[in-house]
Amino acid sequence: MGAEASTVATGVTRGALWRKVRGMRAGLAAAVALAAQALAPQTALAQAVTLPDTAYRAKCIACHEYPVRVLSTGASPLGYGKIIGNAKIDGTVAQMRTAMPAAYAYNLSPEAISDAEVAQVQSFLRMVRDLVVIPSVPAFPTTVAGTTSGAPGTITIANARAAAVPYSYSVTGANAGDFSVSASCTGGSVPADNTDTPCTLTVQFSPSAAGVSGTRSATLVLSFTGTSGDPTPPTRNIPLQGDAQVLAPQFSISPTGLTFSAVAGASTTGTATITNGGNANLVLGTLSFSGAQASDYSFGAGNQCVASGVLTPGSNCQLVVQFAPPAAGARNASLSITHNASGSPQVLTLAGTATPAPQPAIELSVASVAFGDTQLGSTAQRSFTVRNSGQAPLGFTSFTLGGAAAGDYTRGGTCTTGTPLAVGATCSVTLSFTPGALGSRSATLSIASNASNGTASVPLSGSGVPVPAPAVSLSAGSLDFGSQTVGGIYPARSVTLTNSGNQPLVLTSLAASGAGFALTTGSPCPATLAAGASCTVSVGFTPTAAGTDYAGAIDIVSNAPGSPHRVALAGRGTVDAVPALVWSPAVARMSFGDVSVGTVSAVQSATLTNQGPGGAVLHIANAVGVGASSYSVTLAGCTVGQVIFQGQSCQVNVQFTPDGAGEKTATVQVASSGSHPPTLTLQGTGLAAPGAGLAVSATAVSFSGTQQGSRSLPSELTLSSRGTGSLRVTGLEVQGPYNVQNKSCPTLPFTLPPGSECTLSITFEPTGTGAAGGVLSITSDASATPQQVTLSGEGTPAADTSGGGCSLVEGDTLVDPTLWALLLAAGGVLVWRRREGAADARASRHGGART
Repeated sequence: MGAEASTVATGVTRGALWRKVRGMRAGLAAAVALAAQALAPQTALAQAVTLPDTAYRAKCIACHEYPVRVLSTGASPLGYGKIIGNAKIDGTVAQMRTAMPAAYAYNLSPEAISDAEVAQVQSFLRMVRDLVVIPSVPAFPTTVAGTTSGAPGTITIANARAAAVPYSYSVTGANAGDFSVSASCTGGSVPADNTDTPCTLTVQFSPSAAGVSGTRSATLVLSFTGTSGDPTPPTRNIPLQGDAQVLAPQFSISPTGLTFSAVAGASTTGTATITNGGNANLVLGTLSFSGAQASDYSFGAGNQCVASGVLTPGSNCQLVVQFAPPAAGARNASLSITHNASGSPQVLTLAGTATPAPQPAIELSVASVAFGDTQLGSTAQRSFTVRNSGQAPLGFTSFTLGGAAAGDYTRGGTCTTGTPLAVGATCSVTLSFTPGALGSRSATLSIASNASNGTASVPLSGSGVPVPAPAVSLSAGSLDFGSQTVGGIYPARSVTLTNSGNQPLVLTSLAASGAGFALTTGSPCPATLAAGASCTVSVGFTPTAAGTDYAGAIDIVSNAPGSPHRVALAGRGTVDAVPALVWSPAVARMSFGDVSVGTVSAVQSATLTNQGPGGAVLHIANAVGVGASSYSVTLAGCTVGQVIFQGQSCQVNVQFTPDGAGEKTATVQVASSGSHPPTLTLQGTGLAAPGAGLAVSATAVSFSGTQQGSRSLPSELTLSSRGTGSLRVTGLEVQGPYNVQNKSCPTLPFTLPPGSECTLSITFEPTGTGAAGGVLSITSDASATPQQVTLSGEGTPAADTSGGGCSLVEGDTLVDPTLWALLLAAGGVLVWRRREGAADARASRHGGART
């Protein structure tokens, strides 16, 4: 490598070239710094690139080009041979020296180039061969998807060769589309000797909205192509990385389902919270209810979540749903919510349960009201109790009197249409009956209300009578004192006398008869007892002989029909001391008040004590009297057949279970070997809801003899509705040769209001002779089993409808003598007539007449 000046084909002297090289040595220090930068590709470079070419320029440029032509064969344009191959450039300093002997011919002694300079020349030539690629692409900072990072990355490409180097680049990897590259060098080549103005690739990070936030990575692949015999620089793979922030709303709702519980006809609300947990606005779309009971649901007061509503990141809204079920049962639906976040639409489940609305119910203390006989022009009154046995206030709509004699009745009392009846409360209905005519006067009181069991109908009955009359009613038809010790002291027994008529009862006499019996007071009742008034007649029994049965009577003589009236008295004298049984403490009446039919009252108790002397065997403990079936009597501390010794006690428990509406009275009966305890009266009133009742005008229908094959005259059967509710008739079934037709009854099934009636027509159609039985079964809601009417009739032979005449034999036969006799007679008449006709003709021809 010589330094002498010589002219080359280009006309440039070596001296001039050398002076150029010497002028470039001033950048030696900068070249060393650039070498360090090449080893640290993440460091940003200046616009110009300075190479470590000091040794090359000092020792080699006189014979070789600058820019450098890297050839594996051939000579330099300056004519001083090739630059040695890659093996020596990449080898050791010693290997590099062995490749340079030919250079010594140019008066460069080995001592003129040091090992350090050889190493620098190697480094410089490697840069020329491989090109200088300096990436300055740090990890891009957080960049919002859809935007471009503020500071781009750069890649500098410097070419110190004498020829341009074609290049290409591409971005590969999972997120290649998030990075864009632009080049400052056009034409697809890195220009020759461009170290002062190197090529720059600018990298931008523009993350797409697809995917999620986080790191996005790719690789920039930079490829080169060698030309004119120059080697191909190595491909560079430059990693690209950036942090993407995807802006997206995030929909969440809590809870994901709402559960409701409400009374049918009322409403309640439930609340859920919709939250935007994302980093972009959440826009609500449609909010729509669907499902079997979607109409039960709506948005409630205070609802903040509406269609087209916008929730900023981190904010929420309150979704208020109202549940208003019209009927009881499970009432389910769902609410679908569309929005601009992923997962749309979101479904909110709605599970509702509706319980029946509390309803009132009506109960009456009577099934019907009977006024009995009432004098024309006078008025009778009756009252009954109405109770609200439901769970909501009972409101009366109307009190309507209907029926044939409705004008005879008027209504009063505390039950009114303007005053609701509280739960469990009672009010009274007072009815007045003033008959407008003699005879039966029937009507119906219909009580319309909001009760769940419907309108209550109370049949009313009364009779108009012309003359008032007193009537005697006795609480007992007999009194039995049992066994009493002769000379002992025992309590009296009593019977109540009531004037149950409508005329003052005038008592003519009231006396006890029979040995041992006497009234305890001289005049137990007044001389005149007003209608409806009562008095108590007490009688004592004092036997004088032991082992004797005593019988007597209380006779009451008055102006009442049926006078005199009698109460039979009985008792037995004994020498033995008879234990005295008493109620301790003393009690004369147990009142149970109003109790619903079908329910049981609370227990009321009385203590039965044996005051002696001696023990008493208990035989019977029950209830007797008109209303006895509504009371149950049980014992506690003793049993029937047990001995109650002197000083011992037994508890008698009584419960009231009314078997129907109305007042129920009875007395406690205690029979024993001791004395009877004083009378203990039981009183209570049964309340019953309206119910159906069926009465028929006859329980049996008979037909007289009816010819076989014909139909009898019809018999009528009347069906009457006798309950407090409407009667529903659902079936009429006939067994036997009978036929039933509706006369005034509607077609099945039909309903009869309380107090109304209709008529059936029954005919007998015998198919044979003799007795024929049958049954008519009437099915209705008045009872669980059909009501039956017995049918009976007698079939007789059918009439003979063959030709006239008579016969001496029975049956059909060809040898009937009467028939042959008639035929012979007819034949004789015909012969005689023919003979007579012939004789008349002969006489006419002879002009004579027959004589």
